[in-house]
Amino acid sequence: HLSSPVPISIPWQVAVISAEQACLTEFSRVVYSWPRALHAAFAAFQANGLNFKTWAELPHSVQTGERAFDHLFGMPAFPWLAQNQAEGQVFHAAMTSMSLGSAQSVVAGYDFTGINKLVDVGGGHGQLLAAILKQYPTMQGVLYDAPPVVAAAKKSPPMISQRSVTPFA
Repeated sequence: HLSSPVPISIPWQVAVISAEQACLTEFSRVVYSWPRALHAAFAAFQANGLNFKTWAELPHSVQTGERAFDHLFGMPAFPWLAQNQAEGQVFHAAMTSMSLGSAQSVVAGYDFTGINKLVDVGGGHGQLLAAILKQYPTMQGVLYDAPPVVAAAKKSPPMISQRSVTPFA
């Protein structure tokens, strides 16, 4: 039985108020507003053993300043994800779902008027950039990411429809 509030350390979880009540965190409210199809990829990443193992090494990072992932796996995350394709697919699907889920809010919440060329560094498959360019048709876009990510973005429907995008790796 819970007699006092219990903080939840995973941001997309609900925040427990008492044994009888719970509420959404600010982040989970945003995720909840996304189309249902996007929830699965994001949840799969959050519940992935790789994610938990990495977060479990947070004390090492705090004590040493070294990245937990590098400590655990002997290399940075992106090269490791490229070598471990199943894990990489889970990660990239989650990042894509986050981009798709937040793109319309970014477009609605920021005035990009007057920007002639927008560079999206680490833009993944380009969903956010495509949404911005759709709203601002005279703007040019540059998608910059790792070579395999850019190669996949070139095949992605949102980017194919945006002829004003220059992908760089």
